[in-house]
Amino acid sequence: MDDLGHRKELATMAPKYSLHSRPIGEITDDPTGYKRLISQIFPKYLSQKEANEIRVQFDRVWEENNQVLWSGTDYCQTKKWASQHGFQTLTICMGPLMEPGNSKCRRKTCWRAWKLYMRGASALFAWRIAQGRWTTVLTPPPPHRFHPSGMTNYQDIEEPILKGILGVSVELIRMVHPEVSGAEHFVYEAWPNDQHTSWVAKFGEYFHSDWREVSRTRVPMIWQPVGCAQPRPSSEYRCQATRSKGQSADNELELRPCRSDQHSEIQAKNLPTIEGSRTISDNHGFMVLTLILFVDVFLYLALPFVDLLRSFAVQYRRP
Repeated sequence: MDDLGHRKELATMAPKYSLHSRPIGEITDDPTGYKRLISQIFPKYLSQKEANEIRVQFDRVWEENNQVLWSGTDYCQTKKWASQHGFQTLTICMGPLMEPGNSKCRRKTCWRAWKLYMRGASALFAWRIAQGRWTTVLTPPPPHRFHPSGMTNYQDIEEPILKGILGVSVELIRMVHPEVSGAEHFVYEAWPNDQHTSWVAKFGEYFHSDWREVSRTRVPMIWQPVGCAQPRPSSEYRCQATRSKGQSADNELELRPCRSDQHSEIQAKNLPTIEGSRTISDNHGFMVLTLILFVDVFLYLALPFVDLLRSFAVQYRRP
């Protein structure tokens, strides 16, 4: 299939599904989820001013339903694929905000500040995509499409937003595995119905082991889902892996399961035990006091009787 034919296929794939606006949870004064997003990434990742700058920049260049995200693939190859197929990456949409030397670019800040800034930008990118109907994601091929740690920007930040953690989701996430020769143009549905078996049936399985290392000190994003009282992390993985050369740190992060509910449950289960321990301790104390009182009374009554017996014994022993 030539490039023009593939672009037509990508353009027509999503409309064949019965797509419609997909709000999740109770939406009231924040139908887009933007307020919920800002409340969770500010000031952890971005300032209000930085978030507004990124949003305005996106509005200038945005092509609806024409963005591509990536996780675990080589950045140069991802950039080439996006260019060949006319898709927008985060870097393209950020424009001057990511151009070294541009006065608007914050890359001149310290490495940690820039990393946090890019996580916030990734969140805004996913939020803006979720206002549309579908998106495309590039990953290594099945069976291991995602970083085993889960600590990539896509897994920890972008994917939860795309799937509705803020109340609004895309209708369809499509997936492509461009690192496999001949599979650059094969697109399948990855969410809400994972059809990766159709890809495996045609190309087989490829075991990807060259994972880049993820910082073990990195803390997963804790999301406050719509309609939930307790925060929970956006993914269910743990850290362990090795760094791959040629992978950019722009799409970096995975999660661990939120322990707050389990902690609450454990504490609740411990309460009866604690109360029981207190009851047992109180019973022991009462028994000890009773025993001491009994001994005192016994000695008080018995000692005079013992003295009387001794006096009788002395009298009988006298000649």
